[in-house]
Amino acid sequence: MSVSPAQAMSLDEEATDDLLYLTRAGDVSELTSLLTSLSTTHSVPAHTILLSAVDPTSLNTPLHYAAANGHLPITQHLVSLLPDISASDTSEARSKIINAQNEAGNTPLHWAALNGHLEVVKALVEAGADPGVKNKVQRSVLVEAEIAGGEKAGECVNWLLGHWEGAEEGNGAAMGGADGSGEGSVDGGDIAAHNGAGGVNGVTGSMENGHKTL
Repeated sequence: MSVSPAQAMSLDEEATDDLLYLTRAGDVSELTSLLTSLSTTHSVPAHTILLSAVDPTSLNTPLHYAAANGHLPITQHLVSLLPDISASDTSEARSKIINAQNEAGNTPLHWAALNGHLEVVKALVEAGADPGVKNKVQRSVLVEAEIAGGEKAGECVNWLLGHWEGAEEGNGAAMGGADGSGEGSVDGGDIAAHNGAGGVNGVTGSMENGHKTL
């Protein structure tokens, strides 16, 4: 199969489900094996499989699940499969994967930061993740982490403030809803509920041990 570096391919539903499940479960060994198998079967590099493994409803990717659940080894493995950032024909594919936005516009970095997974945040940023990407309610990673609150999310905010040149500008993103104005949910639509009950909706997120999970 011949596809351009930044082009996704048609991946069957079962393969997509398996990839997302293994990532969410944190099973590095099985995930690696499946990625290798699919790459061989379809004669494409592993990053093409990652480009193609997207939940059709939530638009979450394997990297979203790894980041949201704090699976550092899986995050590091997925990042290692990304194409060379310095090559013009592959840098687009790299950005599409690491800065992928789900249905609510949140990137893997949004999820890692608001859940307080500092080492995952570091791995993503060092691999080229853009903290300045804003979700559908125009919130950057910094804003979402600040709204989420808690010590761990605060550590992520502090690290980003010290390592991201655009931190000041990004931190000035719209924060509608944080003051009770009803302009948005806690994380831009896919974590906090819109049902007025204060719970977490069933679109893509759930609450577990104080963390918002995928």
